[in-house]
This record gives sequence, structure tokens and C-alpha cells, in this order.
Amino acid sequence: MKRVLLSALFVGGMMAAQAQTEPLTFEAAARIALEQNIALRQQANNQLSAEATVMERFGAYTPSASINLGADILGGLQFNNLSGEVIDDGVTNISGGLQINYTIFNGFARQNLYKQAIHELAQQSSLTQRAEEAVLFNLASQYLQVLLDEELLRIAQRNVQEQEDNLRVINAQVEAGIRPISDRYDTEAQIKNLEIEVLRRDNTLNNDRAQLAQTLQLEPGKPVRLQKPTWDLEALTNVPLDLNTLFDQAMVNRADFVAQRSGIEATQAGLKVAYSGYYPTLSMYGYAGSRYNSAIFQSVIENGDTVAYPVSFGTQVNAFFTPQAGARLSIPLYSQMSNRAAVQRAKVTRDNAQLTLENLERIIFTEVQQSVQNFSTEQKALTAARAQLVAAEKAFEIQKERFELGNTDLLTFNQSNTNLVRSQSELVAAEYRLMFQQLLVDYFVGRLDVDSFR
Repeated sequence: MKRVLLSALFVGGMMAAQAQTEPLTFEAAARIALEQNIALRQQANNQLSAEATVMERFGAYTPSASINLGADILGGLQFNNLSGEVIDDGVTNISGGLQINYTIFNGFARQNLYKQAIHELAQQSSLTQRAEEAVLFNLASQYLQVLLDEELLRIAQRNVQEQEDNLRVINAQVEAGIRPISDRYDTEAQIKNLEIEVLRRDNTLNNDRAQLAQTLQLEPGKPVRLQKPTWDLEALTNVPLDLNTLFDQAMVNRADFVAQRSGIEATQAGLKVAYSGYYPTLSMYGYAGSRYNSAIFQSVIENGDTVAYPVSFGTQVNAFFTPQAGARLSIPLYSQMSNRAAVQRAKVTRDNAQLTLENLERIIFTEVQQSVQNFSTEQKALTAARAQLVAAEKAFEIQKERFELGNTDLLTFNQSNTNLVRSQSELVAAEYRLMFQQLLVDYFVGRLDVDSFR
């Protein structure tokens, strides 16, 4: 029964949304957890980084272009090449140009770096998904634990109330001389013990509520009240689970397994990048620029005299305009073993990734196997707990009737009551354990539907 628990919690949450007091619904809690969890926010940042890497690797297919500008002023004595004189004026130099470079071939490194980035992005996406599933799983587990604590607290409180009612009966019987006064004192002592149990149950509930509030990063001291979900326990008790089928689903659905496979693809591309160091590199470039120098003069004869005028900025830029284009071919001959070392490291990274995948597959099988076995055990335990409660209720009814008539002793009556309370608690715990095991199966199989709670 796929996503039984989350569907039940969702229904309970919708019912709670319509209630007058409006407790915290599981739907709202799931949204808060998915938005506020620190680990998820860090994974989201890693996702942005991986996307930026893909964009960067794609940009390697395009040329690089830059504009270079430079200017300097030289003071002191300067030699004028045209006049052959030493002048004491400052000289201004201005230069600039457009540089374009493009790599035509680099041993397929560009292509494989881009593929590596694509696989790493896919890996990060899967890791983010698994982190979301883990957050939802932990939230649902804590949510169920708080609900179980509330049920157990109510049982303990009800037990105290019933014992107080019994004390009134015992007091009347003591006054009538039917029972010894020691039964009154024994019952009063038992009530105090039960009140201590109520305090302990209440403390456990408050601690688990605080842990849930911390997970949701709620305001400190803010009360947390939850809505019990509605679920079909009969259907859940009878749902069959097949280990092989669930394991096959896990191999497809488990985001961490998918992430590891993407990681292996990334290491394969990384190995090809390492091999690219053995290949030649072919690139082309283009440049266009010019310059200006304030110390350049033009001699003009005026009235029989030679007069030097500085050459204008526009004239120099046009005169010194220099277009240039070319290609470069680099053939590696000896890299001081760096290429060989890079290939060896890339192979180790790939092999380790493959070993991690194989180990993860075994871990997943063990997790699915244990969850299926535990789920089957809890199905049987719930059936047994129901039968146990029915028997305990019948036994208690008989003992209570006899006790009120004075036909049985206090010890036998208390033992019957203890069995009833224990059976009630065991049934409630069995129900929640079965729900938790269903949640565990879905988590280990990788079929928690996170998107439905966004």
C-alpha cells in the first residue's frame, strides 16, 4: 500500500484545518520542514553551484574575448627618436586592443568536462531528493511518536480515574465491613503510583513535542498540538509485501542509488578528461589594437625652418592599427609523469565509486529485507494485540463485577486491571508501530512522495 502513512497524515491534516482550534497539521508541518531545514537549504545551495558549473562548462564551447587598455605617463628626461634630442617633458602612452581566443581541439577535454558537470548536476539533484525524503521521514516519525505519547498519556489518565472510582467502591465496602481497610490503603498507594506514571508519560510527551518543534524550528515555547490521522488499519494489516518486488522498486526509486550511478558516470567522464592530457591542443586567436604616444612628432618645414608638431591621437591610432590572427598547436611530449598520475587518480576515483555503488546495493537490500520482515511482524503483532485486548476486557468485566460484589480479592482485581491497561497500551503502540514500519518500507524503497507536500 504505497504511501499509506503520508496519505493518512495528509487526510488528518486536512481535517484539522477545519477544526476550531486548528492544531498543527502534518501537511503544514511538512511544508515548514521542507522550507526551513538547514540541511535541505545547504543542498539547495549545492544544487545552484552544480548548475553554475554546467553553465561554465558549456561556456567553454564559445570563444573568450577581452578588451585590454593601458595608459602610463613618464616623467623626467626622455629621448625623442625623431629629433634625436633629449626633452624634459612628460610622455603619455596609451594602448588598447581586442583579444579573442578559441580552443578548437583539446583532446576532447571540453566535451567530457561538460558531460561530467551534467552527471554531477544529476547526482546533486538526486542527493537533494534523498535529503528531502529523509527530512519527511524523520518528521513523520516524530509526528507519529507525539501522537503515540498522547494516546499513552490518555490511557494512563483514564486508568487513574478508574482507580479513583474503584477507591470509592472500596471505601463503601470497607464501611460495610465487606473488605479490610488494608484494601483502601493499597488502592490509594496504587493511585499514587499511577499518578507518577501519568507524570512520566506527560514528561515524555513534552520532550517529544519539543524535539518536533526543534525539527520544525518553531518559536521556542510555542505549544505544539497535532491532529491524529485517519487510516485504514484493516487494509494495512492485510497488505502483502514481496521482498523481490520491493527491492526492484528500490533499485529504480532510491534517490541515493540513482545519485551514485550518476556519480559513476561523472567519474567516467573525469577519466576521459585525464586522458586528454596525452592529446595535442589546437587553438586560434585574433587581435586588433593600436596605440598613441605623445612624444611622437611630425617635422614640417615652415619659412625655411623645420618645425616639429606632435602627431594627433586619431592619426596615430590609424597609423598603428595592428590586426593579427593565428593558430597554435601544442603537442605534449613529456609531462613529468603528471598525465600518467592524473589518469591513475581518475581510475581510482572511478573504481571507488563503483565499489560504493556495489556496497550501497547490498545495504539497500538489507534495509528493504529488514523493513519487510519488521512490517510482517508488526502486522501479526497488531492482530495479536487486538485479540489480547478483547480477552483482557472480558476478564476485567468479570473480575470487576465480582469485585463490586465482594467475591474476589483486591490483588486479583488489580492484576486484571493491570492486564487491561497493558493490553490497551500495547494495542495503541502496535498500531503506531505498524504505521511506522509502513513509513520505513516506503522510505527504504524510495517511494515517499515529497512533491505532494510542497
